[in-house]
Amino acid sequence: CLATGVCLTDPEKQAEELVSARKAMELAKDIGCPLIRVFGGAYPDKVSRSEAITHLARAFRDLIPDAERTGVQICLETHDHWCHPEHVSEVLALVDHPTAGVNWDFQHPLRTCGWNVEDSFRLLSPWILHVHFHDGTLEQSRLEMLPAGEGVYEVEKAVKLLQSIRYKGYL
Repeated sequence: CLATGVCLTDPEKQAEELVSARKAMELAKDIGCPLIRVFGGAYPDKVSRSEAITHLARAFRDLIPDAERTGVQICLETHDHWCHPEHVSEVLALVDHPTAGVNWDFQHPLRTCGWNVEDSFRLLSPWILHVHFHDGTLEQSRLEMLPAGEGVYEVEKAVKLLQSIRYKGYL
């Protein structure tokens, strides 16, 4: 997965971010990489969550022709303002296209939204294309990463859940 810093939610920055996403898809195609990771990113205070979901889904739909042409899928990471699995699933349900999926970073829904791995997985599993895999603490003042199995994230459960859908991607 080509991990970009593209953030697609802010309507004022969306046009330039779409250009960056298209360039990333071209690069991914050129190097034989099947996926790019994008962020939803922050959205302006004047934009409601519902409007942000619509803006983000529209950005993904705008990228579908490029994704089809390049053969590169676009993964929205559960990160930043888009950690909540319900919000991410709403976006992907609106997009409703096989080129759009999720980069499931199971740490962020747990740490920032209080979701357990099983519920997060259940909601997002139809769209999981890539996984960020790590362990750590629930410390809110700083991100503390630990070797797998030494923190509080449900690492073993995440692996079993991914096996249940025969996930073949990278961790």
